[in-house]
Amino acid sequence: TNFAMIFDDGALEPVLDRAARGYRATLLSQAVRVACKAVSVVVLARIVSPAEHGLFAMAASLTLVLVLFRDLGLGAAAVQAPELSDEQKTTLCWAHAGIGLVLTFATVAFAPMVAAFYREPRVQPLLFVMSASLFLLGLNAWPRVLLTRELHFAGLNRLETVAAVVATLAMIAAGLLGAGAYAFAVFLLVSEGLILVESWRVCRWRPRGAPRWGSLRPLLRSGANLTGHGLLSSILQQIDPLLMGKWFGAHALGLYTRPGQLLFLPQTHIAM
Repeated sequence: TNFAMIFDDGALEPVLDRAARGYRATLLSQAVRVACKAVSVVVLARIVSPAEHGLFAMAASLTLVLVLFRDLGLGAAAVQAPELSDEQKTTLCWAHAGIGLVLTFATVAFAPMVAAFYREPRVQPLLFVMSASLFLLGLNAWPRVLLTRELHFAGLNRLETVAAVVATLAMIAAGLLGAGAYAFAVFLLVSEGLILVESWRVCRWRPRGAPRWGSLRPLLRSGANLTGHGLLSSILQQIDPLLMGKWFGAHALGLYTRPGQLLFLPQTHIAM
């Protein structure tokens, strides 16, 4: 009732129509992405050894934590904000890109420590390669936020679905060529790279002027709360693979994580 009081019938109907179309597009996108994930898990289980799976899981124990800081919750706060000035949009664009760059350098800086923790030197160069995906994520995050805010769910789902399909094929091809753990890095780089190009192509907005960091102050509190909640949940989920890799090595960790990838498919995709 309150929602109807805010918008008249003429304004409400197009919003509901766009939301319904977005919901249908999201369902289709999730179905395709779940299929890609299931196929990739089964195929790569045959062509990539458990030790290489475990090596990637070791590297991912760092990147999965760092990626939680990809926008400090500012993206979700921006989606929920009643209004955003052009100054705030420009500042948020630069903030996302800057955070992505910081996370890239953080990955490179922490890579030797992660390798020492697992006593597995091969983790370090793998993390160097994976760090580039965080930079790409920082560059493509803001146009995705704008598309979500403007209810362009169909276009957003379309580009994410295409990225998932192409990246899955690239990952399988890399695995067949003997890339091992780097096949998973190929997925990250191809996926984020395609989303970067397509999201900026679809998004018509462009940054204008210099960033004004003070304009983000109203968004920081809610953003920090979201980041803190996500960080706590991620730490709890990472305890098992962290200790498994530390105590038993890459081969055992690979055997442990492979079935888990299929087990958590409903939680990571369907439940969304």
